Amino acid sequence: MLWANGVTYSRWGRITWDGANTAGIGVAHKWDHLNVPGYATSAIEHSDEVFQDMKRGIVGRGPGSTYGWNDAEVSIIRSKFIRNSEAGVSVESWNALNYWIWDSEFTNNARGVTNIFCCGNFHVYRSVFCSSSIADIHIHNTSYFSFRGKTSIGSDRFLLAEHIGQNSAPITVQTTRSSTRLRQMP
Repeated sequence: MLWANGVTYSRWGRITWDGANTAGIGVAHKWDHLNVPGYATSAIEHSDEVFQDMKRGIVGRGPGSTYGWNDAEVSIIRSKFIRNSEAGVSVESWNALNYWIWDSEFTNNARGVTNIFCCGNFHVYRSVFCSSSIADIHIHNTSYFSFRGKTSIGSDRFLLAEHIGQNSAPITVQTTRSSTRLRQMP
């Protein structure tokens, strides 16, 4: 719905992004440094927004493209992600780093927050996840992650960390409440 190409030091707020079950991405932060002069995405804030009925709500870089050379320091505050068929928030670049998600709600998404469509890292604080069909948090490529003050209600999994090889991922999980089943991957 919106490609923020090389947009930096910017803020979006109080917007409802309704994908009507046809949109692929609500907001994509990815910089086409070859064709758009300027600066890499940095110091972005999303606050009090709603991302509903699309594949992915907020994306840091699109997979398989040459875009997304830098994409870091993104704050997502008091936002809602509802019925997104792939993910609420998806970081998808080795340089999609430091996505800070605070006081947000994720309801009926496949995944709340993820990096499985490529890579990157994120941190989730004081957020609520309800009925995630795959997992509240789904990571594949390793980096450092932290999840504090998170509540999980009725999701298939709280955390799904898939095997990527020998690389480790330092993860902090603190003061998390969950009614979600804990299952080990085969």
